[in-house]
Amino acid sequence: MSSTLAALAPRLIRVKQGIAMKQKDPISFWRFAVPRLREAFALLTAPDPIDELHLRACNKGGKTEVIASYVIDCCQKRTHLDGVSLPQWRGRVEAVQLVLDYPQQMLSVQPAYLRLLGEWPHHARYKGEILSTLRIKPVNGSDDERTWSVIQFLSQKNLLSGTGVRGDIVAFDEPPVMSILRELRKAAHAGRRMVMLIGETPTLRRQWAPLKEDYGDCPRRSIRRVDQERAEVRWSLDEVADWVLSPAEKDKLRRKYQTDPLRDAREHGDYIDTSGLCPFNLKVLEQMLAECKPPLEMVQWKISHEVREGGTRTKKVTNVPVQLWKHAELGKRYYIPIDPASGSSGGHPLGLHVVEWDTGDLVARVLAHIPPYVMGVLSAGLARQYNDALIQPEVNDGWATGVIQGIVDSKYGRIGKEPQELRPGEWHDELGFRTTPKTRPGMIEQVQRWITAWGAGIKYAYCPSSEVISNLMDVVLDDNDKPVVIPGAHHGEDMILRGQGLKKTVRRAGMEIPESNPPVKPTDYDLIQSIRGQATDPIEAPFHQAIMKPKSRPRL
Repeated sequence: MSSTLAALAPRLIRVKQGIAMKQKDPISFWRFAVPRLREAFALLTAPDPIDELHLRACNKGGKTEVIASYVIDCCQKRTHLDGVSLPQWRGRVEAVQLVLDYPQQMLSVQPAYLRLLGEWPHHARYKGEILSTLRIKPVNGSDDERTWSVIQFLSQKNLLSGTGVRGDIVAFDEPPVMSILRELRKAAHAGRRMVMLIGETPTLRRQWAPLKEDYGDCPRRSIRRVDQERAEVRWSLDEVADWVLSPAEKDKLRRKYQTDPLRDAREHGDYIDTSGLCPFNLKVLEQMLAECKPPLEMVQWKISHEVREGGTRTKKVTNVPVQLWKHAELGKRYYIPIDPASGSSGGHPLGLHVVEWDTGDLVARVLAHIPPYVMGVLSAGLARQYNDALIQPEVNDGWATGVIQGIVDSKYGRIGKEPQELRPGEWHDELGFRTTPKTRPGMIEQVQRWITAWGAGIKYAYCPSSEVISNLMDVVLDDNDKPVVIPGAHHGEDMILRGQGLKKTVRRAGMEIPESNPPVKPTDYDLIQSIRGQATDPIEAPFHQAIMKPKSRPRL
C-alpha cells in the first residue's frame, strides 16, 4: 500500500500544481469551443485584416466567453490566443464592453470576465454590485496600475453610451443599438487601430433587424466576409465541443426548443422573421421607431415610505426612474393608466404611462420593479404635477390594492372608474379598469387602428419612447390567435397601457387627427365620495366653462 501511495504522490503533486496554475492564469488554458472560430478570429490579424467581427450563434454557444477571452488576452498584451495571433498596441490597451442592461451584465458578462481572470493581477471597481471598470496587468508589466490596461463596462440602456468613448477594442454582448454601434465605429484613438466584436443569438426581432439590414445574412456553419473591414461567423449547437456542453445537455436543450417558434434561432442562430405572427404592422412600427426621441429628462423620483423589518417600522427611501418627454402644460388634461404587479426583481415590473388627454401623446413613462404601494405614491405625485391627472390602475389581481392604498394615503382622490357587469343586466362602477377576454381585444384594436393611421400618414398620439415601440414589435399571435410577447422579451405592460391610454383619451373615431378641447376646469372630485362610489367620473361630468387660472407647480 505504501509503495502504491509513493508511486501516486508525484502524479497528485502535478495535478495540484496544474490546478493552481489554472486558477492563477485561466486564459493560458483556454481553447476555442468551435474550430471555425479560430479561423474567424485569425481574420483580425490576417495580411488583409478585418476590423469588425460579427459572431452569430446558438444559445449556450459560448459567445460571451469567447469575446471576454479575446478582450482579456489583448489587455494582457499577449501575442496569441489558442494559437491565433493577436493585434498589438503601444502602451496600455483600452477596451469597452457594452451590455444590453445591467441585469444581463450581472448574470452573464460580469461573471465570465471575473472567472477568466481568476487570480491574474487585476483591480475591479464597482458601482454597487455592477462592475464599472477592470484594470488588468499586462504580461511582464510593472505593478504601477497607471500602466495597466483598462476595460470599461457600459449599458446600452443609456442611448448616449457611445458618445465621446475612445477605445482599442469595443465588444457588444447581444445585438447593439444601431445608433450606439455607428457612434463607436469612429471611436478609435487617433493613429491607433480599433477592433470591434459583436456577439448575438437573434431571438428578438427589434434587436436583430437593424443589424441584419446592416450586415446582410450569412449561411449556417460558415464564415462570410461582408466587405473589406467586416466578417461574420456562424455556428450551431451540435458544433459546440462536448467539454463545453455535454451531449446530454445538448439533447436537453433541443427538447426544450422543440415547440419554441424561435427554435432555429436558439439552435442555429437563424434570423426568424415573426412579421407574419405580429398583429401590428412592423414596417410602420419601424418608421415610428425612427421618430422616437430620448427622454427630455430622466428624473430620479424619491419616494419615502415605511416598511416592516423585524417587527418594527422603519423609514425607507426608494428612487424610481421616471422617463419624461414633456412637462405639464397649462389648460391640458392628462390620464395615468397603471399596470400593477408584485414588483419583485424576478417577476413582472410595474408600468405607468402619462398620456395627454384628447391627443393621446405619451409624455412620461415608468417601468420599474418597485412595491405596488410605492407605485401608488409615485402616481399620486405625478398626477399632481400633471394638472391633477386622472389615475386608473388595472385591477385584475390583488396587486392593485397596494397601488390604490398608496394613492389614498397620498390624499389624492382622482381615481378613474369603469362600469363592470356583476351579473347579466346588473352593472356597477368599479375603481380602475380590467383587462379581460372581453376588454383586451378592444385595447389591441386601439393600438392597431393607431398604427394603421400612422401608416396612412395620419399621425396622432405621438409615442416618443423607443422602448414602447420596440415592445410592440415583440408581440406575436399564439396558437389561440391571442397576442402574447416573444419569450424572453418583456411582459406586455406597454401594450396594455398604450391600448388603454388610446381607448380612454383619443375621443374622435376614424383616423382623423384629434382636436384638443379648450382649457377648462373640471368639477371638484371628493376623495370620500370616490372611494364610496358615490361620485361621477370627473372626466365624464360637465365642466365649468372657465379658463384655468395659472397654477404654480414645481417642475419634476
